[in-house]
Amino acid sequence: MIRSCSKVIAVAALVALMAWEWNYARAHFLHLQPREQASQKAFVLRGELPEVAALKPVETDVSTFSGILQGKVQASFVGNGREKLRVTVVNRSDRPIQLKVSEGQVFSNPASSVVVVRPCTLVVHAGETLGQDLQTAALSSSNKIGAAAYALSTATAPRLNELLAHLRYHPEISPGTIQTVVLAITENLPAGAFARYARPDGDIPSRIDTTAFRVDTCDLICALIVLRDIGMPNSLLAITVDPQLKSEAMLDPLAHAYAMEYYKIPFQNEWSYWKSELLQGDPALRHYALYGIARFFPDVALQMLPKWARTRTLNQTYRQSAVQALVETGRPEAASVLQQFEHEFGRRTELGKTARVAGQYLSQRLNQETPKITVAYRTTRDVSLRQPTVVISVVAAAN
Repeated sequence: MIRSCSKVIAVAALVALMAWEWNYARAHFLHLQPREQASQKAFVLRGELPEVAALKPVETDVSTFSGILQGKVQASFVGNGREKLRVTVVNRSDRPIQLKVSEGQVFSNPASSVVVVRPCTLVVHAGETLGQDLQTAALSSSNKIGAAAYALSTATAPRLNELLAHLRYHPEISPGTIQTVVLAITENLPAGAFARYARPDGDIPSRIDTTAFRVDTCDLICALIVLRDIGMPNSLLAITVDPQLKSEAMLDPLAHAYAMEYYKIPFQNEWSYWKSELLQGDPALRHYALYGIARFFPDVALQMLPKWARTRTLNQTYRQSAVQALVETGRPEAASVLQQFEHEFGRRTELGKTARVAGQYLSQRLNQETPKITVAYRTTRDVSLRQPTVVISVVAAAN
């Protein structure tokens, strides 16, 4: 009897254990089912990756893009014939487009031709219209300046390869400088074709109208630096044969530092340069030194220029330049000297009239509100900004 009971209990325990295991397995299966479904969903996503990859932008160059996507991508080009050309891309396809415009690409129309000087990349999404300005330069001084449509050209500009390679590493070079360098290489124009400053031969008619390509003196001297850096020899360039450019650049506050670097004039030797120009320079440009001394060495000029203006044996050009140069000192003392000159020389004389006009201009400058000085940086170092002391004996004659 006891054995029978033991068997029944054992069987019941076994059945209970099997039932518990079944319930555990069933519950565990149901618990894992969402994870399995998530795994299956992830698998479906992985299966869709080739379709996602198909949406990667189609990369193409502007010179070869016309046949892609059955003509559903169109581009138009409008430029001003000089430094700017705007490309507008219309993407009517269902694929994004990555359009590259390389430096050296030429665009043209019947009246003008330009070259891209800095590369550009445009990403145009499906159904999107995108516009972007390209930086260009005219290949000829005869370009018609003004908004006009351009088309891709198969022409190339191999003579500009060194310049284009140089520009990749010099984003600071201005469009005016780049344009001057391009025309100096393609047409070998002289400095007078680009200069905005007054020239003694300004009344002589020129066979080429380069008014649209005239730049500031700073751009002009920077163009000489670029031409030197890319290895163009001076003997082959007409733009380097102009003594007036050197004087103009040394006088221009914005071009002054570039001129000293290009002409290899150390800071400590600047006074020697102006003194040499004054006494031994080109007779037609010697008076420029008076303005340079007044601008960069005003203390010396306040002692020197009045004596030059009063020396009756000097050429009238030098005396008049000495009067006008006093304005460049920017000192109140110069205004007093000019007022004195007006009475000393007589109001009806040329020197008296020059002194009156110069005095009025300087007084106007001095009476203007002084701009607030902004400190660019702070330093604990002892930075000396004093100019070297210069002592000069006034030379009696310069002609």
